[in-house]
Amino acid sequence: MAVSLPPQKKKDLPIPNEPVVNSKTSEKKIREVINRGGSTTEVSRQSSKEKVVLKGINVKFTVGEIDTIKALRSVRPIENRNSSKMSVSLHDWIVEAVQEKIKRDIKKYNLSV
Repeated sequence: MAVSLPPQKKKDLPIPNEPVVNSKTSEKKIREVINRGGSTTEVSRQSSKEKVVLKGINVKFTVGEIDTIKALRSVRPIENRNSSKMSVSLHDWIVEAVQEKIKRDIKKYNLSV
């Protein structure tokens, strides 16, 4: 029985799960490109100019106020009659109420925002 060497690996193909790095390109530059991301269309470039910045705040309500809001949510018409869920969450109801108040006060005091 003859003994031979095992077959040699092909050097042309990259090894799976091993990063291919050009000797002129540093790992830091590669990570910067990946993290920077990109936009594919003109629409995405336009929408990035109109970004809305959100800021979270904590608000405290009394138990009576929360119960009143829950009662108001329960009498609100449900969009999907097949669902047993409430039509709007407590958080969304509060945000909607604040937005309505802002619109009313802007109109009342003739502010241009």
